[in-house]
Amino acid sequence: MSKPGRGDVDDPMNEAMSSTGLLLMFAAVIGFVMGLAVFGMGSSGFATLVLVAALASFCASLVCFMADAQREDAADAALPFPSMLRR
Repeated sequence: MSKPGRGDVDDPMNEAMSSTGLLLMFAAVIGFVMGLAVFGMGSSGFATLVLVAALASFCASLVCFMADAQREDAADAALPFPSMLRR
């Protein structure tokens, strides 16, 4: 049996990027809802801070998802057959 390499799609360490992106997306959604709720209660300064943090979390999750997609594309390009046959 061969040792999994850096381009192995099923390696658990490679799943960390997509899991981090998913957690950041959850944090962005929760932050957005919290920001709207705080803004509705009249605290526009704190609401702005929470909404900016939610936007930063959303952007970071997109970066994680893009990096994960590029990693999967690179792993699929190394295969000698189409990836649809592999699944």
